[in-house]
Amino acid sequence: RLVIWNRADLTKPQRVEKIHTAPIAALSMSPDGKTIATASWDSSIAMTPLEGGTTRRLEGHQGNVNGVGFLLKKNKVDSHFGLGSILSPNQVKVTAEDGSQSILDTRNIVIATGSEVTPLPGVTIDEKIVVSSTGALDLEKVPQHFVVIGAGVIGLELGSVWRRLGAKVTVVEYLDRILPGLDLEVTKQFQRMLEKQGIAFELGQKVTKVESKNNSAKVSLEPAQGGASRQIDADIVLVAIGRRAFTAGLGLDIIGIASDRGKILIDDHFRTNIPNIYAIGDAAEKHDAVDGSSSLIPLANLANRHGRVTADHIANRRIRDVGAIGTAIVKVFDLAIATTGWSAKRLTSAKTANDPNSRINKSLRKWNC
Repeated sequence: RLVIWNRADLTKPQRVEKIHTAPIAALSMSPDGKTIATASWDSSIAMTPLEGGTTRRLEGHQGNVNGVGFLLKKNKVDSHFGLGSILSPNQVKVTAEDGSQSILDTRNIVIATGSEVTPLPGVTIDEKIVVSSTGALDLEKVPQHFVVIGAGVIGLELGSVWRRLGAKVTVVEYLDRILPGLDLEVTKQFQRMLEKQGIAFELGQKVTKVESKNNSAKVSLEPAQGGASRQIDADIVLVAIGRRAFTAGLGLDIIGIASDRGKILIDDHFRTNIPNIYAIGDAAEKHDAVDGSSSLIPLANLANRHGRVTADHIANRRIRDVGAIGTAIVKVFDLAIATTGWSAKRLTSAKTANDPNSRINKSLRKWNC
């Protein structure tokens, strides 16, 4: 994984000789303003801008995949390729590409199937004009106007990449804020920094339709609270309204694993309601005890940590819980947000403040606060 931690003038587009990009990645700029690098758990793709604003792919992620395969083999981990489904708490069925099936007996099961792009109703992703995060990494040229639907982590990171390469970037968000789930005061400052880079925001706007025609698109939007509709012309439209758990076909209902809209519900130790079955990463969900919101943010660096904590728990080694893991690190070039522990919203909630047995109040009494 390549990381370059340096600052650069991000308010002016500059010629970039080489760029590495990946979904949910940490992005940084070299001192000379010529190299953009990422740190990513899943993959990296390199592109070089050519004359006329076109791009050429230099390398893919196959090397990373092969590297993971080598590590599995080195640590004597058996790999089975195919479609997996859970038959019982101690059995997994694997259906290979040729149709053959095998049954694996096991004491513990860890579900780490990740997530897929959440579709936007009425909008068709063709990976040419209307793209997902995958298609946004494989454009043949720098678009004149790059419209991002969704002001989450992925949308802002990829919007920043193409802004840095010279595209005009507009981010459309249904809510009246960016990065929902993170502290509001922090995200307001973060938005101002992105605006200084030249990124425009359309907040509180609902996308009703995207029409592709003649290598361009028209994005129809209207105020989320109702109002007159208008259109934005775009060369490329990125749909980045979020990701949904990729758990279809696992057999969750058959063996009774509790889930919420496809995400597998877990306890403080990543266990499902069946004690020897665990779920981590984007496939897992844990609701906040106070306000019911999700306490897990789908970031690759966190999923990596989930795996480590779960392996320790299964092996009866150092036992830690979800609360021991940093909540999020969101990095867009040299701009970063890092959070850990309880949010200000939770700390100031009536239930937390008035509950003498809450963890925060116990800690305050311990330190005589």
